[in-house]
Amino acid sequence: MPWSIQAGRILGIPIRLHLTFVLLLGWLVTRGVLRGELTEPLIATGLFACVLLHELGHSVVAKRYGVEVESITLLPIGGVALMERIPDEPRQELHIAVAGPLVNFVLAPLLLLAHHLLEPAAAGSLWSQPGLPLLKLADLNWKLGLFNLLPAFPMDGGRILRALLAERTSYVRATAVAASLGQIFAFIIGFVGLLNTNPLMVFMALFLFIGAAEEGARAQTQAIVEGVPVQDAMMTSFSTLARADTLNRAVDLLLAGTQQDFPVVEGDEVVGILTRQRLLQVLAESGPGLYASEVMEPAADAVSPDAPLREVLEHMMSKGVTVVAVRSEKGLCGLLTMENATEFVLVRAALSRRGSSRTG
Repeated sequence: MPWSIQAGRILGIPIRLHLTFVLLLGWLVTRGVLRGELTEPLIATGLFACVLLHELGHSVVAKRYGVEVESITLLPIGGVALMERIPDEPRQELHIAVAGPLVNFVLAPLLLLAHHLLEPAAAGSLWSQPGLPLLKLADLNWKLGLFNLLPAFPMDGGRILRALLAERTSYVRATAVAASLGQIFAFIIGFVGLLNTNPLMVFMALFLFIGAAEEGARAQTQAIVEGVPVQDAMMTSFSTLARADTLNRAVDLLLAGTQQDFPVVEGDEVVGILTRQRLLQVLAESGPGLYASEVMEPAADAVSPDAPLREVLEHMMSKGVTVVAVRSEKGLCGLLTMENATEFVLVRAALSRRGSSRTG
């Protein structure tokens, strides 16, 4: 995720802190120190630790089902566990979604028990002040678990609802219902936030609304590319660069057509990729005289034209790859770019709508 830094690994999963999270936590600690009140920073730090455990709950169950977790990122509004794919079985998604809130419901009584055990020893200390950190954290975990069970995307409850619906209807239909509910809840939360002049609620409503819309669009895309081979969406008319080609040639190719990313080849092998972004960056820094071999980026593994488009796109998105070479037994036969895949999805969606309108 952009604007985040890696803070370590837990169970092999990279733990990242978003810049806004670091700033918020720093601000809370600084304010507490200046006021001589450390209760609020302690509660905030403890809450984010609970959020991390919540995301680890999702991640542990996901890994048991063979779903790799790319990273966990902590944000001011919670955490995000980035998984390589959504489980194919609705029951698996149900178990993964339930695991997060379950962690909070386990933490809440444990924190409450710790508060009562430590209360006699904490008399007269920071831990005995009003709003005790442990007592407050126990209450927040109950609320965090319940809030995440709202039956609306992108909350865990929305994923639970989708998993239950997907056992009785199509995955796309189940997602559409959960996404619509998510946007309704977002509107209600935003309206209440405006009435109470609560900017946090308004911000959270915006997050929920956008997240629900994105989840619905993602489900539609997955339905369109399901069962489609890469060769149906790949570019078959494209230009290549040789190692010894200068950037002048790349500029000529860029301006002459619509292709934006160029494979750098040596014989019949793709040895690198020169993307439009990289080309413009190098032109601004060093000019057009450099060779393609000097500025190319490592090429992702080539894929077969018969490979499932859905799996390849999921891999590209999880790895941040914008272009992959498509290679058959006869050699390089195409390019698959995120831009071309998007065009393919839009065309298929338009044709699907046309067919639906004719049927109606």
